[in-house]
Amino acid sequence: MTILGTLTLSVLVTGGLALYLTLSRAQGGNTPAAEQPAAIVQSTDTPTGEQRIAFVSDQDGEVAIYTMSADGSNVRRASNSDLNFCIFPAWSPDGQRVAYAGTTGDPFADNDGEAAVWVSAADGSQHVQVSDAKSGLIQPLWSPDGARLAFVSWEKAEGEEEEAHSVIHIVRADSGEVERNLTFPSEIHQLAWSPIEDKLLVVSGDPDARTYVHLMSTDGAEITELFRGAMMADWSPDGESIVVGDYTSQDVLVIELEDDQGLTPRPIAQMTMQPVEIAWSPDGARVAVATAGHYRQGYATIMKIITVETGEIATLAEGHGWVGWPRWSSDGQRLTFTWGHLSRSPGMPRADLWLYDVASGQTEQLTAGEGFEGMGVWSP
Repeated sequence: MTILGTLTLSVLVTGGLALYLTLSRAQGGNTPAAEQPAAIVQSTDTPTGEQRIAFVSDQDGEVAIYTMSADGSNVRRASNSDLNFCIFPAWSPDGQRVAYAGTTGDPFADNDGEAAVWVSAADGSQHVQVSDAKSGLIQPLWSPDGARLAFVSWEKAEGEEEEAHSVIHIVRADSGEVERNLTFPSEIHQLAWSPIEDKLLVVSGDPDARTYVHLMSTDGAEITELFRGAMMADWSPDGESIVVGDYTSQDVLVIELEDDQGLTPRPIAQMTMQPVEIAWSPDGARVAVATAGHYRQGYATIMKIITVETGEIATLAEGHGWVGWPRWSSDGQRLTFTWGHLSRSPGMPRADLWLYDVASGQTEQLTAGEGFEGMGVWSP
């Protein structure tokens, strides 16, 4: 399976860009009218002591990873300039490095395209390849101490006639030295590393479109099924609970992992559409949820925020086009998400980064390039 093969499994399972990569850049606009910020211009300065956003952009003719200030200024390229296509940025816990998947090929033209995992200094000054090229890469993620990376590929052993399977790779972030490769029995859509220990949330699916959430130790010795029927899951900030969206009941549920009642899900809100992407704020107060008319349609259309304590729901974005990739700032007071256009020709779609501020309740557009700017993630 190629890197685009994985992405096109679903726009929802990889956190906001899967099916969108089969959609073209639109010339018109489907997102709401807004005061247009200036087009992105790279900065030669290196801002220090501020929280930054890493994001994906095709502004220079290549799909690359950039970083910028929270107001959209001070843009710098972080990814290796030798790579033509880079996605899935992930900040190291110390905010000094960005991991991502990158390739020198053209995923839109090369059916056999593969990608490797790279780690770059946030200012773009150093680049280390930490994996060989693999098919079906899913976003790399960091261990809480920043020493290791975990990612998923789609592999079939040489000479095997059976279907390919998912493999979880855990490597040293500084060298790429492999600690372990764990074969998983079903197709993995998402990984999430516990904020406090060596455990992974693993969201997977089977050929009959059933989905599962498992808790797995990073050595592969322990695996426990937590839930069935969620497209994505996320950890609570203290690592003692998870949040999932049940696409059958349309409930957003919290599962206490140390629950004496046996992992009984606790509803915190019911949505009017199916919850498919989900992100718990670092302060524990809110959950961002992207919803879809049906999870099989391949993209979400509404972005909402739930107040955990009260179940109150606020709508941030809805209308024509798609939304995805909700990501919180480290203080839980700001949220970025990607809002784009629907069109059906190959190539990168037209999309922009948007920001929601909890204190003001306002949503604003951060980027306004001619192509794709999205998949934003906050530095620690």
